Amino acid sequence: MDKKNTWLIKICCVIAAFSLWLYTSNLEGSQVPQQVTVQVTLQGLDNVTEQKLKVLPPAKPYTVTLKVTGSLTDVQLGKEQFKAVADLSEWVFTKGERDIPVRIERQPANVTILNSSILSIRVAFDDLKQKNLPIKISTDGSKVKEGYFALTQNITPSDVVVSGAAKFVDQVTSVGVSLDLKNADKDLNLKLPLKALDSSGREVKNVDISPDTVDISIPVKKTKTVGINVVTKGNLGKDYSLKTIVTQPDKIDIAGGDAVNNITVLNTEPVDLSTLSPNKTITAKLVVPDGISLINSDGTVKIKATMDKIIQNNYTSDIQIKGVNEAFTATLDNSKLTLTLSGPDTIISTIKNENINANIDVSTLTAEGEYSVKVNYTIPDGASKVSANLENVKVTLKKKASTPTTTQPTNTNGGQ
Repeated sequence: MDKKNTWLIKICCVIAAFSLWLYTSNLEGSQVPQQVTVQVTLQGLDNVTEQKLKVLPPAKPYTVTLKVTGSLTDVQLGKEQFKAVADLSEWVFTKGERDIPVRIERQPANVTILNSSILSIRVAFDDLKQKNLPIKISTDGSKVKEGYFALTQNITPSDVVVSGAAKFVDQVTSVGVSLDLKNADKDLNLKLPLKALDSSGREVKNVDISPDTVDISIPVKKTKTVGINVVTKGNLGKDYSLKTIVTQPDKIDIAGGDAVNNITVLNTEPVDLSTLSPNKTITAKLVVPDGISLINSDGTVKIKATMDKIIQNNYTSDIQIKGVNEAFTATLDNSKLTLTLSGPDTIISTIKNENINANIDVSTLTAEGEYSVKVNYTIPDGASKVSANLENVKVTLKKKASTPTTTQPTNTNGGQ
């Protein structure tokens, strides 16, 4: 291509660019019909509330399409200057849908709106409803630090008011708050937002919760497992003896501050033994020191006693004589001791005659004669004497007969 043709092309491009600039400049300055979409703001919602109604949220924001004339520059640069309003304060409504007029309160200079008198939006209304619901706390499985326990939470408030369109309020079955115990080892004091939840635990939007936060105070205390000591008073009936007394549970978990370090058992309130009987279970309250809380307990334990029936039986034993001087013989006028013993069946039923040891001691007697000597006897542990056929026995001491001495004859004839 020669230089002449190259210059010709460049000249043509300049002319085309100038022509396009001249055209657009004329177009921007001219009044060109255009369409602008403007978002609509609702006003006068208090009037709707006073009529016990609620505006249902639209699927997408309320908008109107404006037909305007003006230069491209004025319209494009002035889009944010449009303000469209639907005023609900002047109308009486019922549940359902209604077309609400829209007015333009602000527009760009040098722009004319051609359809401002016929603008409207469709608004849906529902009954305004409210209900009181308690607050439910979810910890989502989180726990305090090992060796600590979260005591009963103090919640303020304990219930709230959920309000809004009936369509949404009817879906709400609870108001919840999610709580993270954060491996805590000290008291928690939290302020948390509330959520409206349906029966599946999903959050329900478009409702108001009043108040919308909750203050939660949770004491977090040290824990310890301790035993239970049954305190008793009074006596069992005469027909039984107490074998064992047990509690259910036999241990209990407690929580508290440093005071838990000094506690090894919890006492029960005094239990009257006269109220106990075989196969009977009674309930006793625990005595809980100040500053101590029970974990998973209503403050009582079940008490059951194992008892033996008290029975009697007779036993016979030969009375042994101890300490007889070698020079005397001793005889008794009654050598049999008969005892009636009483005690628990498990003990009395195992005692035999040979388990009773009866004797008298005559070691201090040094002369012949008749004497009344106390009978000593031992009985097995757990048994008690009811009666004995004798307390003393007559013993007779007699000297033993002398043994004759043999004397050898004397030889008078002398030896041979």
